Amino acid sequence: MTISEGGFSDRVLLLQTVEKNELRHEILEGDASGTLILTHFDSVKKGTKITSNVYLQLQGPLSSVLTFISEDNFRSAFETVLDTIEQYVLNS
Repeated sequence: MTISEGGFSDRVLLLQTVEKNELRHEILEGDASGTLILTHFDSVKKGTKITSNVYLQLQGPLSSVLTFISEDNFRSAFETVLDTIEQYVLNS
């Protein structure tokens, strides 16, 4: 899968694991190799609470670029990553 944001793109190999109430994405290859995204789904009174935790590991060009990115831009990029993963899963 290729992830693109703000003029940067990276091809990554993604391992997706689904357990009882957790979706786990681990990036195995690419500049974000070693990154882990854990998404928990918990039942609440009026629906489902979704919580994502990201354990970010960056190498290569992405690691030096990160120092120049504002928190808002980083959040936007992370949302793009999640959207890309979601579309990949839905279309697989």
